Amino acid sequence: MTARILLVDDETDVLEALRDRLRPARARWRVEIAQGAAAARDLLAEKGADVVLCDLSLIGGGDKLLEDVRATHPNVVRVLSSSRQDSAAAIAGARCAHQLLGRPFDVSTLLDALERASELAALIARPEIAAAARALGAPPPAPPLLTTLSNLGRDDVQTLSRALQSSPLVCAKLLQVASSPLFAGRRPIDSLDQAILRLGVTMTREIACALAAQGALGRAVSSSERERLAVHGMRVARLVGALSPVRSETALSTALLHDVGLLIAPTAEADHAALGAYVLALWGLPRAIVEGVAAHHAPSDADLIEMRPAALVYLAETLACPEEATGPLDEARLASLGHSPASIEAWRAQLARAEDGTC
Repeated sequence: MTARILLVDDETDVLEALRDRLRPARARWRVEIAQGAAAARDLLAEKGADVVLCDLSLIGGGDKLLEDVRATHPNVVRVLSSSRQDSAAAIAGARCAHQLLGRPFDVSTLLDALERASELAALIARPEIAAAARALGAPPPAPPLLTTLSNLGRDDVQTLSRALQSSPLVCAKLLQVASSPLFAGRRPIDSLDQAILRLGVTMTREIACALAAQGALGRAVSSSERERLAVHGMRVARLVGALSPVRSETALSTALLHDVGLLIAPTAEADHAALGAYVLALWGLPRAIVEGVAAHHAPSDADLIEMRPAALVYLAETLACPEEATGPLDEARLASLGHSPASIEAWRAQLARAEDGTC
């Protein structure tokens, strides 16, 4: 589906320049422009949009426009840009926008931001995600380490190690993961650089992003519940590693984060899978992780056939931690998708070998 992007500014030449920059993506997006807040409101009322991008300095306030958009078009993804790098801009962005962009921005930054916004718009269009977004209200800000890791210019051991040293807790968890039976070699891991080398730069970075996201939440629950969910996430990640046909950083990150919604709003009324997926999408985590978190209690047929992250988390949790699952394993459905009773018994054996404790 072609996403509809609405660009809003007070200056016509700025709007035309932005539209020109987006021409390489015209096959994916339909771009509309509006000169001023009033024109933007009229266009939204007439045609709607999936994403609105405006500047904080817009006459009348770009933040005020986006607050109105949130009230009248709650499923529209809101992106606020600003040339100011101060607390006022950050507060305005956190209050009214899904994403905050600095200006001036280059073409790649703009395209990347709008690509993520388009993906988020598609996610919010789902009824369960839209309900979670409405229930949450103002989303929590992205943790600084997650932002740092997302903006690393180089992808090597030294650069990644320096970035991670700002978070001792994440470093400690990475050492724990690298030293686990899933990855353990003959030599023990006693430094962050060794952990990165054993896990690989890509996997380390993705797991660190997951740990940073997990650690930034949890004000709504007790410290003991935060610890319980963290331990459970690590355990499911280990079990997913045992089930996965190939070593997958995406599957491990999905496992670490699958219950992150419970750290945001631990109530029976909230769909914690949808809520967690919504916040992770806002923070720019990869779509595969977001999709896996959203579907980890109810994976699709395609998830189960291809053993995608959602299916791996569902199987690990249902087979090894049934009290955390929403129901028993649907063996008839699995059989209809090509997973025989022998396959299920093999999974149980793999999980048993991976376990070093009880549920």
